[in-house]
Amino acid sequence: MGIRLSKPWESLDPLTVAALPAQLGVYQVADDDGNVLSVGYAGAKHPFGLRSALEQEIEFHGAEATHFRYEFTSNYRSRWDERYGSGAYADRSHPSTYLVENKSLLLKLAGRAAADLACGRGRNARYLAALGFEVDGFDVSPVGIDLAADDSRRHLSDEASARVSWFARDLLESALPDGAQYDLILMIRFVAPDLLADVVKINLRSGGLIVVEEHLVWPGSEQITGPESNRFRVAPGTLGMSVAGMQVIHSHEGLVTDPDGAQAAVARIIARR
Repeated sequence: MGIRLSKPWESLDPLTVAALPAQLGVYQVADDDGNVLSVGYAGAKHPFGLRSALEQEIEFHGAEATHFRYEFTSNYRSRWDERYGSGAYADRSHPSTYLVENKSLLLKLAGRAAADLACGRGRNARYLAALGFEVDGFDVSPVGIDLAADDSRRHLSDEASARVSWFARDLLESALPDGAQYDLILMIRFVAPDLLADVVKINLRSGGLIVVEEHLVWPGSEQITGPESNRFRVAPGTLGMSVAGMQVIHSHEGLVTDPDGAQAAVARIIARR
């Protein structure tokens, strides 16, 4: 793979893997005798880089895999740049059905300042802009943000497109801009509980709404879309605890059908500060 693995072997266990940065890289997995069981590359198909790839290795090899070593090749932002650059989500232009179903509630807000966290290619930000909201869209990937801006110009009127501002920003590393205040904050299928707690306290205006939809841990046998690892899903009841003290207007946990026909297990909540 062109990268020499010179780091010492580390213990391959869930806690060690969970502590790794979400970065791209190459790795080796070995057993107790030093026999290499697999050599791999954590790339665009791994949502959290080496963490995701090594979790899959643990699941595949079980107790036989006891050690690993790795070298980073890029960072978390580059991984998402790679995904967007390869056309990921290009066909997902529809807004979240949760937003569409609650359009009348959104339009009752006194203000029209909105933030879309981890906006990706901007499908939900565009929907809000078309409704008349002034939207700040944030995503870790500059490539994704550039594509979102292009899609906005293609799919919206000039007036509506001008209502969206796009920001390449890693919200897991840095907070929203100082003084940013919103009447509506979206977090759609982006699991970041600490960020959720912070924006509710700091960035959501009194009377404002938080709209959250996350992939849900699902014990059923149904074929569902979304991440394979439960690390990137929320447990039942989690969203309710995240908005403790707020007025919960709507909540739901269960299976839904996306506009593309795929079935998803989701947790949804709308709460007012």
